Amino acid sequence: ARELYLQLVREAPGNALGYANLGVAEHQLGNLLAASGNLRKSLEINPSIAQNWQTLGIIHYEREELELAISSLTRAIHEDPSDARSRLYLAAVVRSYGWLEASITELERAVETDPQFADAHYNLAVSYLEVKPPKVELARRHYYSAIDLGAESSPEIEAIFRSTDQND
Repeated sequence: ARELYLQLVREAPGNALGYANLGVAEHQLGNLLAASGNLRKSLEINPSIAQNWQTLGIIHYEREELELAISSLTRAIHEDPSDARSRLYLAAVVRSYGWLEASITELERAVETDPQFADAHYNLAVSYLEVKPPKVELARRHYYSAIDLGAESSPEIEAIFRSTDQND
């Protein structure tokens, strides 16, 4: 696919989607610098492609460029507020940055945006268990929502729930 996209951007250098697809292909191959450059070129041509901002945010996160990841993912959300996945990724980045409450806010927004998004429910459950004091009932609700939506169960989380039940 990479070779086809390289040929496409040579033949149509103003094609934003050609550069976007080349960027995604480079990212899948682990060529983060090339991926980033191609996504930036695509965004120069058309800055409103939310998926490009999202992928660029993921690349920055993988390169441990947290501020740039936050910026790119925030722009992805601006361009497509209905994409709950961008909020999930932003939650992961701000969590790595040390902002647990901001991470929870983004996960709550992801669940509001897409109530069927198992990964957001699951991560929200884990986050609720990490705040002090833990929000066990909220965690339980989101954990079981995630399980109902197809997420893998976690014996560790279920043990936490059992231990809090015994303490009540």
